[in-house]
Amino acid sequence: MNELRAQFLSVLEAPMQNTVSVMNSLLTSVIYALEEKKQLLFIKYGEEKENKISIKQENVKTFTKDIGDLLDIEVEIEVTKVKLNDLGDIKLSPLDMLNLDILIEK
Repeated sequence: MNELRAQFLSVLEAPMQNTVSVMNSLLTSVIYALEEKKQLLFIKYGEEKENKISIKQENVKTFTKDIGDLLDIEVEIEVTKVKLNDLGDIKLSPLDMLNLDILIEK
């Protein structure tokens, strides 16, 4: 827990761009996995013509169902909140507070 708090505090002390970058990295990995699965479905149900993949007519229904199932997957990202008092002397602008709201326990 102390290590996580130290990481969180170092992110808060960094410029806002770094904070966004850390959060973006986590979300990007989830999006990348989704895109990879989507591409596999196109390959599975489609055929390549002129550098484009088109879904074969006989596969449209199954492809649509599988894409729908993929998009229905919920991803939970665990967020450990830090108490505002535990942040000590760290100065946060109102915009920073708004952007980091989900990480700060009131």
